[in-house]
Amino acid sequence: MKALPLTACLVLLATWSACSSDSDGGRSGGSAGSAGSAGTGGASDAGSDAAADADSDAPDLSGIDATKCPAFAAEDPHGFIAPQSLKRSSSLLQDKAFYLFTAIGADAARVSALENDGSLSTLTARRASAMTNSLQSCSDATCWGDAFKWSDADIAIVSTALRALITDPSITALVSSDLRPSGTSILQATGSDADLLVGAWEKEVASLNRAWDDYATSLPAATLEQLLTGAATGADALPFYAPLLRLVPKLLEANDRPEPTLYEPLADGENRAVIANIPKIDFARYPFSLIVVPGQGPTDLEHPLDPRGAVRADQAAQRYAAGLAPLIALSGGHVHPDRTPYSEAIEMKHYLMDQYSLPEEVLIVDPHARHTTTNLRNVARLMFRYGVPADQPSLITTDLFQTAYISAASADSIYGKRCLEELGFLPYQGITNLDTLDNCWIPSVSSMQQDARDLLDP
Repeated sequence: MKALPLTACLVLLATWSACSSDSDGGRSGGSAGSAGSAGTGGASDAGSDAAADADSDAPDLSGIDATKCPAFAAEDPHGFIAPQSLKRSSSLLQDKAFYLFTAIGADAARVSALENDGSLSTLTARRASAMTNSLQSCSDATCWGDAFKWSDADIAIVSTALRALITDPSITALVSSDLRPSGTSILQATGSDADLLVGAWEKEVASLNRAWDDYATSLPAATLEQLLTGAATGADALPFYAPLLRLVPKLLEANDRPEPTLYEPLADGENRAVIANIPKIDFARYPFSLIVVPGQGPTDLEHPLDPRGAVRADQAAQRYAAGLAPLIALSGGHVHPDRTPYSEAIEMKHYLMDQYSLPEEVLIVDPHARHTTTNLRNVARLMFRYGVPADQPSLITTDLFQTAYISAASADSIYGKRCLEELGFLPYQGITNLDTLDNCWIPSVSSMQQDARDLLDP
């Protein structure tokens, strides 16, 4: 993932002892030395045997001791239910980045309640007229943006209407049956149902506006005008949020940025086999629930997998063969070099299957993370969604510098501050360093928060 500046790496290395922790979470799981006989059975055991045979010079893993890991603390899920499958629409991007609108569209009564609201119908007609008029009077993104983006005043009109509509049974069900259980707006879910609904709306409309700023303004005027014409067509007959929402995927496509929806839905493709396998695993037989491997992208387009990424995958295969965990989670998107056709996670998956004969059913992939912050956030999401025990420690294996970077995980650390600045939360309950290549961690339910501010990895 994104490299830490060399100076910061040297500082972390120089203060390595300060990054370590001897906290004892009271875990029943043991060290690698006592885990060698663990296995999920069937193809998983075959993969373990192959990995063990392929590595005759296995390193000493006795220091990887799960009893040193942070203890699980019950978090308030604010209605989130795990494991949880989300509703789907015809738009992969909408489902992944703007789930509120997918949840609204999943029930005709919800759509009808919004369409029949007087203030929202008036707003819809006014905005549709402004969009059409702008196509006649404007010739640049700034002018068009005045019509297509959401103003603070119009956002407030919707917020007021949604707060009043919360007593409608269909809107009540929208919150209680979809938004809360999904966890996609969990940071907005701490208050009332009305607070959650309005908070989800304001979060997602802010991301729609940002998508315009990031992707509309970079396009040639003629290209953008053509896309806007399509978005404005029939806007007066669409839900109030639809015109800009249906424009955003077109903006990404025009900018040649397909990354957020590549491999989606993961549950039907890259992760289908492992999802089917997870219920069969006796996680109590392992000290760790899974092994997380953050990706490392190459510096050129000639090598799908960077040698350093292969080394991290090798480490994961060794730890899997030692019985430390029944699953490996590979995380990393299309990051280096920019617009590369290769996903770090997908390439590591292929490498582990080819070099170690590991079965697909033990490999979870997150092919979208762009930074170390979202490596852990995205894996945490998949753990909760797929039913991997979140109250059992997980292992993170990577290189020396990233291990030191991650292990300094307090809110005041470099990594902790970056998580808070970029995500708005820490995606973990705690992280403990075990050795120079390994940390263990407990994920936080806050990781379920959908965040389209970075539309390439929402």
